Amino acid sequence: MRAALARAAETDLVELRARLEGERQERLAELDAEYIRLKRRALGTMIGFAFAAGSAVALVLPWLEARFGAHATLILALAGAALGLAIAFASWRSRHATFGVWARRAACAGKRPRSVSARPHCNAR
Repeated sequence: MRAALARAAETDLVELRARLEGERQERLAELDAEYIRLKRRALGTMIGFAFAAGSAVALVLPWLEARFGAHATLILALAGAALGLAIAFASWRSRHATFGVWARRAACAGKRPRSVSARPHCNAR
């Protein structure tokens, strides 16, 4: 009887291990497919933005040269850098939605004990 129970337990364990390994392989395949899809999407987005930026420069540069003369390319480069920084900040803020929490923590750095704080937002954790 004990031998039969031991063989049954071993068989169940082997079947469970095989099933779990199969599920793991399926999940890895799904993650790999999602990763490839995201890479393609990011590449398409970068190509699209590069084309749009080139078109914008081709349209705006003659106007900038007429208005600012020799400094037009510098102004265009500074505008591009400012736009890039704005996009980077927006991306950082959307990914790390803790900006408001960070600002509140900075404002509450010198707060009193929790129970007597005059600033209710400093009591929130």
